[in-house]
Amino acid sequence: MEKGETKKVGIKSVCFVIADDHPSTRAFLRDLVLSHADWQVVAEAANGLEAVSLVDAHRPHIVLMDIVMPRLSGLEATRRIRAQLPEVKVILFSGHANRGFAQGSREAGADAFFRKEELTPRKLAAVVAQLMGGKECGRDTP
Repeated sequence: MEKGETKKVGIKSVCFVIADDHPSTRAFLRDLVLSHADWQVVAEAANGLEAVSLVDAHRPHIVLMDIVMPRLSGLEATRRIRAQLPEVKVILFSGHANRGFAQGSREAGADAFFRKEELTPRKLAAVVAQLMGGKECGRDTP
């Protein structure tokens, strides 16, 4: 795909941007997403600033993002994404046992929060089913 192009997918496909500063966690998340036949990863980010930029470029349905990341936290990245593209759903997660992260996620505008160890294909599928409204991803998404 050329830079600046958008990826158009069928109405049943769900497009994700994954954001985590650890390559092994991004690989786990990619496998988790790709375990669903009609889901795809359109971009991956290693920090919050990159996540905001990639969400703007790819217009995914869902951002699956770590809270604790360099350059810009997942909470601040969520605020920026929600301000620019309120239709994009954001699912935040953290491997840290911090009770304030769930509330911080809600306050930042996230649609859901998980602890990393809770992320399973079944739980993610249930949340995605609740969030999706049958939209295509791409630059022309309203």
